[in-house]
Amino acid sequence: MKKVNHKILMSIVFFIVVISVYLLNRKEPDELELKKLTFNERVEEKEILENQVKLDKSEGKMDSQQEINDVNVIGLEEMINLGITKATAKKIIQYREEVEVIRNIEELGNIKGIGDKRLEKLKLILFVNGDNLGSQKKININEISSNKLTYYGFSKEEIKKIDKWKSEKGSVFSSVDLVEIVGEKRYDEIKNMITY
Repeated sequence: MKKVNHKILMSIVFFIVVISVYLLNRKEPDELELKKLTFNERVEEKEILENQVKLDKSEGKMDSQQEINDVNVIGLEEMINLGITKATAKKIIQYREEVEVIRNIEELGNIKGIGDKRLEKLKLILFVNGDNLGSQKKININEISSNKLTYYGFSKEEIKKIDKWKSEKGSVFSSVDLVEIVGEKRYDEIKNMITY
């Protein structure tokens, strides 16, 4: 019997294992096309829904199915069914509970873990129905934690300035103090949601 070169034999076995793993793990083109098609269908449905919502609003009628993608109403399961990950859906609900009302879909960008790309995808699926807007919860600038200030759109730099002010002076006593901290332009953007 001939001697078998173990190096060659091991190379052949390794090659067979690698090819087997590749073939078992590759996605079928049909699966990839189906996922793409499903997302594209969602985008088309979203556009159709938005147009229908505009039409129904102008006629003064809305049904519950059309309101289901409203970020202020939608539940965890509905978000998951729309293709939003469970973790992201939970963060959106937590944010909504904290601020009480999401006035603009762009606010979702304030949530940690939702960057520009994910926000663009969420905008294709979710919307804000103006009929569901109540009054947004006002925050006491002296009582809220630094982490929660990010939910309200405060930048890290603004939060550092607020924290420094509170550590040096005790509290932010009035709008005059807040203007000095964040500037007039930024104050005009946030003044309706702040108490002292």
